[in-house]
Amino acid sequence: MNTDYDEKTYPGPGATSPTGIDLMQLFVAPTYALKLHPKHAIGSAPYSLIRVSGRGLGAFSGISTSDDNLTDNDHE
Repeated sequence: MNTDYDEKTYPGPGATSPTGIDLMQLFVAPTYALKLHPKHAIGSAPYSLIRVSGRGLGAFSGISTSDDNLTDNDHE
């Protein structure tokens, strides 16, 4: 998922432009499941990778738990 807007899309004093979010997800899911009982089973898909980056989201500072890491940083 990737959005990119040249203009500010959020109102507020901290909003800047450009605004956008870049979200990347990778799932490598070799799965394994084991039936323990006719009504119970467990399974595992052990690996996923998620990277996200946001720009122009300063209007949300104050409601974020980590304002310094909210916007205009590289991928996390």
